[in-house]
Amino acid sequence: MIRSLEKQRVLIGVLLLVSVFVLPSLFTMFLGAIMSLRYARYFEFPIASLLIDALYGPTGHATIGLFGFALVYILIVDYVRIRIRMRDNRKLY
Repeated sequence: MIRSLEKQRVLIGVLLLVSVFVLPSLFTMFLGAIMSLRYARYFEFPIASLLIDALYGPTGHATIGLFGFALVYILIVDYVRIRIRMRDNRKLY
């Protein structure tokens, strides 16, 4: 079971990185956000957003870009996962 989950995560990570070049950036970001809820420490999401920022580049001085958004999102999701585990006797739903 563990190996099948690892293979599935690698396949989904590759598809996410390919979608950076093929799909619109907002759709790729939505897929990455959904996958980060499914998998723990899904750092393929910030990598994909870093690629989107490198290709299309954020404009203006006040924007942090998609990479900053993805990194903050991942940190918040991981923090919430830890809090849920502590509350529910280490069971993650």
